[in-house]
Amino acid sequence: MKRLRQLAVDHIRHNLGLYLVLTGVYLAGVVFGALGVGALQPDNQKELAGFIQKSFADLTAGSTQVTITGLLWENLKALVVTYVLGMTVIGMPLIFVLVFTRGFVLGFAVGFLVQLHAWQGVLITLTGIVPPALITIPVLIVTAVSAINFSLILVRGSHGWQGKALSRQFAAYSGTVLVLACLGGTAALVQGYVSPLMLKLILAYSTM
Repeated sequence: MKRLRQLAVDHIRHNLGLYLVLTGVYLAGVVFGALGVGALQPDNQKELAGFIQKSFADLTAGSTQVTITGLLWENLKALVVTYVLGMTVIGMPLIFVLVFTRGFVLGFAVGFLVQLHAWQGVLITLTGIVPPALITIPVLIVTAVSAINFSLILVRGSHGWQGKALSRQFAAYSGTVLVLACLGGTAALVQGYVSPLMLKLILAYSTM
């Protein structure tokens, strides 16, 4: 355990600049997503509000297994895409775009919920969005850092790295993403079990 902790500290120290940049990109996405709510036309807001109400009903009344399966796929999709982009080199800039997009989606969702439901929207955010986000955001950022590092390794590999060295780096990269995918799966469990329960409580004690 001590060895793993030291490896994690060394990893963060060596990649601190990249972590700060990607965190800034994600936060920029959140801000633009929240601001994007104000750009919606009334008809779009009404349509989206109806979709959210239906989603709430499905989430609270649906099968937990089906819900977790869908959430698990949604959480893993971004990791899989990031993982693949990390192996393409030319897709490295798209990793930043993906991180920004995920931030935009979160910011837009939170902004729209707060605008639509006021303080109830804040409660929904705190109970249904924040808990899994505390897992999914770090997982996404660490995956993005690992993918960018592997892309840089591939660039250096084209200038003299041996095949065995690249194979070891690929195995380490794949293993890291696999562990992160398992952590991402825990976010789906939180969303599938905790979020519907909290949403039911909020809907039961407030008029929405």
